[in-house]
Order: sequence, then structure tokens, then C-alpha cells
Amino acid sequence: MTNSNIADLQNMDLGKILVDEDLSKYTTYKVGGKAKVLVFPENKEKLLELLKYIKENNLKYFVMGNGSNLLISSKVFDGVVIKLNKLNNVQIYDNEVYVEAGYPLIKLCMLCADNNLGNLEFASGIPACVGGAICSNAGAYKMEMSDIVESVTVIDKNLNIVTLLKDDLKFTYRDSIFKEDKSYIIISAMLKLEYKDKSEILEIMESRKQRRLESQPLEYPSAGSVFRNPDAAPSGKLIEDAGLKGYTIGGAKVSEKHANFIINYNNATSEDIKKLIDFVRSKVKEKYNIELKSEQELINWEWFVVAKKKKRKKKIKVFRVFLVLVVITLLVLLVMFLGKVKVRGFYISGNTYYDDQKILNITGLDKYPSFLLTNSYTVNSKIKDEKLINNIKIKKTLDGKFKVIVTENKILFYDSNKNKSVITDGSLIDYYYEYSPVLVNEIGDKKIYKKFLKKFNSVDKDTLLNISEIKYEPNDIDKERFLLSMNDGNYVYVTMSKFSAINNYLEISKTLGEKNGILYLDYGNYFVPKE
Repeated sequence: MTNSNIADLQNMDLGKILVDEDLSKYTTYKVGGKAKVLVFPENKEKLLELLKYIKENNLKYFVMGNGSNLLISSKVFDGVVIKLNKLNNVQIYDNEVYVEAGYPLIKLCMLCADNNLGNLEFASGIPACVGGAICSNAGAYKMEMSDIVESVTVIDKNLNIVTLLKDDLKFTYRDSIFKEDKSYIIISAMLKLEYKDKSEILEIMESRKQRRLESQPLEYPSAGSVFRNPDAAPSGKLIEDAGLKGYTIGGAKVSEKHANFIINYNNATSEDIKKLIDFVRSKVKEKYNIELKSEQELINWEWFVVAKKKKRKKKIKVFRVFLVLVVITLLVLLVMFLGKVKVRGFYISGNTYYDDQKILNITGLDKYPSFLLTNSYTVNSKIKDEKLINNIKIKKTLDGKFKVIVTENKILFYDSNKNKSVITDGSLIDYYYEYSPVLVNEIGDKKIYKKFLKKFNSVDKDTLLNISEIKYEPNDIDKERFLLSMNDGNYVYVTMSKFSAINNYLEISKTLGEKNGILYLDYGNYFVPKE
């Protein structure tokens, strides 16, 4: 994909366009590499215009919804990623619902409940958009999308808008025609529901929510169930009986709460998760001769090939020996020269809280030391008492300068009761950062405070910058309840057991409409606008 392509797309008035965007912000695993271009088409007409350009210029692309069933590699995707959040219109005609592909499924469940429409209760805990749920025929509690879908409107490979009836969709267990034919792009669907009492619907949804909280690791990023259930036994039981609960590769772990969940518990990479999925599949195959089939869609993994080990050649050519000797000689001469050279300047990166001059002062680099003798070890020995700085790496450049790469300890919030900032390890420091949220009241219970620090430490940087105030606000039901004031004027209720859900706020906020209000993430997932 060329810079010219990117410029063309930016000038096409398609909707929001982001360049070199980190896709980990948009997946429930919280992993994934960058996309050259991420586009949020404003409507289906803009989507068609975008697809036409992609086809004419032979660009790579893929479509994503809520990112809840995707495993995107860490490699840069050299093409266009299309996110359908703006395709979110919904209309209710008696017991039939027209809904566009980008509408959140959980939000649709609440809307239908408000209109006394049932049979969608099974989906109240599925964090997908409508299009993604139809594609994978998502389901739970012995119901699935195929039970309620009447028709689906798509864009086909020839860029025609066509409507497929239910019989055309080839629904089977966690499968549909859309997995068979990737050229289809879902833009809307017609669902048929049944009239039910609202209180009955909400009661079912609440009971299932409690069941999920008790049985699923919702406090960690995941993509839900990893494997489809084979006929022999549930995948979770097979994995557990194989002794794989708690097994880790890198930062990825088989959940100890539910073995069919793989969680990102410690800054896992896409590769960690991919390797763990493959490992679990191989162990179950080895023990039970059952081939587990993943529900996760793999994106941008063509490059991921395990290289075969090559035998070393016994004979080394004379030319190679000569070349090595020449290189060694040049390196010796270079070292002798650099020992007398002073550093010429600095490239400083990674520092948020201290400016460049402050970094130079506390490290002693402002004295312009020897280019050869100064290294990461000598610099880090001078910053042992600096709580805000975790580590500094020094890299030397060919132009005689230092790359100073700073790793900071994150400031979580400013504690107004102690008039100090709280950093990653819970330490208090005499430093005020104007963009950090403020804890306005005291958390008296030490256990709750300690647990809060751990949870708040998992809030990603972008979300953290959108929180202005934190208030500890327990009630009779939950002693671990907090009220967050957001910079956009909204308020968010969140409890400790669901604290990780705040990392989805930026995505959720795009669906809330123009009015400010209160987002409840403590006992549900719904929004109440201010009057």
C-alpha cells in the first residue's frame, strides 16, 4: 500500500480515517499489530465507495466488527481495515427488527427487552456486533443467531447489494455461508423475535449475567470460548482433563476459571496466544484423538511460518574467513577512534512526565560524556532514587549521538487526600501530572485499596487519559463500586469484578449518542442519558 493510496483515501470523505493505527485497541484480546489505514465508513454508500477503490487498486483489506472473535497478528497489516461501527441503525416493526451490522449485540438485547421482544436473551453476554454474530452463528443456552435471523443484506464480490434469505445462509453450529465465502460483507439483517414480558426477559438476562460472572474470566481480556464443542464432550472439559488449566505461554494463559477461555493476563502478544491455541489443540489431539476446531478468526498470519532448522555447513569458504577478518579489523579501529570521541547530541523518547532537559540532568548526560564508555548500565546507576523512571536504554548512532529510550512507571492517579501521585507499584510520589485522574475521596479498606490499585493498573493509557475523577462509591450491594467522571462529560459506574470493561469505554462511547449521561458497567451494560 503506497502513500498515494493513503492520501487518496483521506481525500474521499468516507468517514473517520486513521493511519498506522494500533489494532490492539479494537480487539477483546487487546492484541494485534498496526493497520496502515483504518476506516470507519459513515454509511453503506461510503462503504461501497471504499470497496470500489480497494478493488480498483488491488489493495488488501478485511472487515472487523467488535473485534471479539479475532486474533490479529502483531505484524503491520499493509492494507485497509474496515470497521463498521457507524453502520448502527436499528428499526423495530412489531416483532421484526431491522438492524445494521455494526450495532452492538448486547445493546440490541437491551433495546429489544425495552420493547417487550424476547428470544434474544441468549445473546445478552456476547460482546460482538450483529454482523460478526451472524457470520459465526453465535449462540448460547441452546439458541443461536440462526433461530432469529430471517434475512441478511450483503455486498457481494461484484459490489452489488443483495439480500439472502435464511435458507441461503447455510447456518450450522458456529458456521455460516459467510465463513465459506469471505467476499460477502454483511451490512444489515432482519430478525424475527417474540413478544414477552419485559420483566421476564430482564430476569433471564440477569441470571445469565450472574452465571457468566461466576464461571467466566471476565476480568481479563479474552475472545470468549476458543474452541467449538465437539460431539464427544465440551471443549472446556477436554482441556481441563488434559491438565491444561493455568498453562501459560508468554503472557497468555488457559483460564483457571474456564478452560475454554484463553486470557491475556500479562501483556500477551498475538504470537503468545496463537502458540497457546496450537499447543492446547495438539495436547487434546494427543490424549483423546479429538481435533478441536477454533472459533477465532486468524487475521494477517500468512507470514507466520515456523522455519525449519538447517544443518550447518561443515566447509567454510576462504572468502568468508577473509571477510570476517576484515570486519574485525575495522571494528577494532572504530573502537580505538570512538574512545576519544564525545557524544554529539541526543534523541530522547518514551518520556511523558519529565521533559528532555530533566532526563539529561538526572542521568548526567548533560555533561556530554565519552561516546564509547557511556552505556545503559552507567546511566541507570545514577537514577536508582528516581521512582518515576523504571529504566533507561542507551543506543549509539552512526552520527555520534545517543538514542535515550526512557521507560517510565505509569502514574495511575493523583490522591487528593494525600496530595501525592500514585504510580504502578502503589508508591506515593511528590509529583503532579495534570492529565492524570484524581481520586477525590478515601478508600478506607486496605484490602479494597490494594485490589483497586491492581485493577486500575490494567487500564490502558488511552482510556486513562479520558478519566478526570475517581470516586469510591460503595453501596449495600457492592462494597467495591466506583464512579468515574470522564472528560467527555459522561459518568461510569464500575465494580471491581468488571473493572477491565472500562478499557472498552472509547469504543462504547461512540455508540452513546450526543447526550451525556451515566454508563452502568457495574451490574449490567447500559446507558442512561441525562434529562
